[in-house]
Amino acid sequence: MEAVLEIECDMPQKFDVQSVEERARVVFVDRYPTPRKQMHSTFQVSGPEPQASMSRGVQALQFLQLDEKQLVQVRAEGFAFNRLAPYSTMDDYLGEIRRTFSAFVDLTSPLQLRRIKLRYIAPTGTLVNVIMASQALAGDFLPVVLDIETQADQAGEPKDWALVAARIQDLRSLAKRVFTRTISARCLQLFL
Repeated sequence: MEAVLEIECDMPQKFDVQSVEERARVVFVDRYPTPRKQMHSTFQVSGPEPQASMSRGVQALQFLQLDEKQLVQVRAEGFAFNRLAPYSTMDDYLGEIRRTFSAFVDLTSPLQLRRIKLRYIAPTGTLVNVIMASQALAGDFLPVVLDIETQADQAGEPKDWALVAARIQDLRSLAKRVFTRTISARCLQLFL
């Protein structure tokens, strides 16, 4: 099971992810010593006589724990927290999410909250009939990934952690309802 929490924000007009790279390293290095960059490329063709242009830039700064099971991201559009297996419960990570999101707010000065997304991604070993699959057969089973994403538009002050925490709880409840109503009782036992 993987959990991904994204907190999208309206950022200052001239905000550039790369401009906070060194300060972000200092802020997150204690628990997330492995830095990575996530790049983006934009390709544009325009004009009556087609002319192409391309630009590249840093989309996100990722900071991973040594075991690479947990990471935080400073992104062009906000903040993200990822926890890969083994994943226990969101309650175990809320304190760390609050700490790292507060550090993100201090580092980047977002103008306001825009959207909060919570995704749970669970690989399953269920035998299913599928039209197209992105993973190879594993013996007699087709590996299926159940990816549940909940999100809500959320305006608000980035420093208002009570608002953020309440919205995360609402999204968790919705994701849990979707998860338990989507799979069979037998399959559900695999995750308990």
